[in-house]
Amino acid sequence: KQIHKIYGYTEYNGYVRRKQLSDSNTPLEEARVDRRQEIGYDLTLLASNTMILGIAGAYQVNDSNDLFHDLNDYEGGKVTGYVYVALNDRVSWVGAAGYDYKKYEHKLLPTNLGTERDEFVYVVNYLFVTLSPRTQWTVSYMFDQNYSNDPILDFTGHIVTTGFTVKI
Repeated sequence: KQIHKIYGYTEYNGYVRRKQLSDSNTPLEEARVDRRQEIGYDLTLLASNTMILGIAGAYQVNDSNDLFHDLNDYEGGKVTGYVYVALNDRVSWVGAAGYDYKKYEHKLLPTNLGTERDEFVYVVNYLFVTLSPRTQWTVSYMFDQNYSNDPILDFTGHIVTTGFTVKI
């Protein structure tokens, strides 16, 4: 069975007391407005009783009318693939991998050789172990890499977490 989803998301923050700022950080007459929009598609495949596969993609825009704080304005997109497998009645695994691209129109690089561009790649794995009907143990590992053209933001990371969930 296949499940297709098309979605849209918008966030609008209109400020009552915060004014739009000029390039020189002085308040203007107009109120500050921040907008974030995303439109995407998700395809989920119920491959079997124990496996779910999926892929999702989206186009994103983040925009503010604030000229002084417009460094966070970006346009980009993302793609994620994921898989869920029930290994047995007590153990399941979730894996995902993704790519997230953002181009910042006004965020100048320290070298003044253009504007910032980030290409974020990640792989994540979760293992869920049911210890009792009300207790579950989880362990996860995440690898992430930001291929940024800003050397300060270019990084590689590894995150390992573990925890228990107890239903009360």
